[in-house]
Order: sequence, then structure tokens, then C-alpha cells
Amino acid sequence: MISVYIPLLCFHFYTVVNPKSEGNVVLFSIIGGLYWLLGSAGILVLIIVFGSRVSEKICSVQDIMQTVEVPDGDEGKLLLFLFYLNAGEPRDCRGPCLLFCCYAHIAK
Repeated sequence: MISVYIPLLCFHFYTVVNPKSEGNVVLFSIIGGLYWLLGSAGILVLIIVFGSRVSEKICSVQDIMQTVEVPDGDEGKLLLFLFYLNAGEPRDCRGPCLLFCCYAHIAK
């Protein structure tokens, strides 16, 4: 979605800065361009804000792991998963963490 709204922002900014130069059409063009520019910017802000909230919730898996009861046989797997997340370079944890959260929810 973001890849659609960034070019739209550029296009609408261009139409606001360079309006058509035909009498009363200039004012209408500026107002219309501002309307669509602000609308596109607002939608982009909403996508980014809610996307970051979802990412924070998914990546806060260590807090979730401490509150979820894990069956005895899966404690070793959980520890290996925690070591994998904490070892070395930063990792993109959205996929594995989302899978673990689904597993923890089903196991309840």
C-alpha cells in the first residue's frame, strides 16, 4: 500500500505547486490538489502508525513467552528459539514470533 501512496503524494504536490493557469480553474485546482494531497498523506500516516504498532506487538515476543504456560516437552524448543532470537546480529522476528503467538494461543 505504501508504494501506491508515495507516488500519489508526489503527484498531488506537483498539482498543488503547478496549478493550471486558466482563470477560476487555478483556485479550484489548488483546493482539489490540497484535498487529495492531505487525504493521501493521512492514509499513509495511518498505514505507518498501525503497521508499527503491529510490528511492536509481534516483536515483543519475549514478554509473551514469559506469561504463556509451555508444555514440558516444548521448553527446550522455546529456549532454542529464544537463543536464536538473541544470538548475534539483529533478526527480523515477525515471522517466527507470529507463528509462536499462534501456537501459544492454540495451546491454551
